Amino acid sequence: MSKSITKLSKEEVMHVAKLANLPLNENEGEKLKEQLSATIDYINHLAELDNKVKSLPPTYQVTGKENALRDDITRPGLTREEALKNARRSYNGFFVVPSVWD
Repeated sequence: MSKSITKLSKEEVMHVAKLANLPLNENEGEKLKEQLSATIDYINHLAELDNKVKSLPPTYQVTGKENALRDDITRPGLTREEALKNARRSYNGFFVVPSVWD
């Protein structure tokens, strides 16, 4: 990224601060002038990159693989008794846990 190109004046910064209802003294205005100028430059840099990226073709998959998914095979799971075996508390075949609502 190049050095700061945007140079806000102190008056512009103080005007924006007034519009935003931010009470700034002279020292804060000077510091904010540099920071806002750097921020605007960075945003402009991102806009330039965005324009460059928009001209590139979209890349969804770089390896060339397509639909690398496994077969959806059902397998036996735990029975209700096995699932509840180590539960601290259960009631009518369900886990009993502390309430999250007060």
